[in-house]
Amino acid sequence: MSKDIFGLHPSKLSEYQHDIIYQIKCKAVELSDMYDELVDSREKSIAKTNLEQSVMWAVKSCCINDGDEDIDIKFEKGDSKKVG
Repeated sequence: MSKDIFGLHPSKLSEYQHDIIYQIKCKAVELSDMYDELVDSREKSIAKTNLEQSVMWAVKSCCINDGDEDIDIKFEKGDSKKVG
């Protein structure tokens, strides 16, 4: 289990995993761009740091969990894709 946590035995990502990671990162870029419009402050820095952490943990979750159940992903244009 520890080897999986630290990525010593990385698995190949499925199409689902690639799709969801891409969507997570696209949404994070959108939110980060919105944050950039805020006045520079400690709170803004904390918000950006926590966004980076959130993305990191979400991507890690996607990478270490196979996602073997059916999940309906909502994409940008309102399209949805059933995967699993």
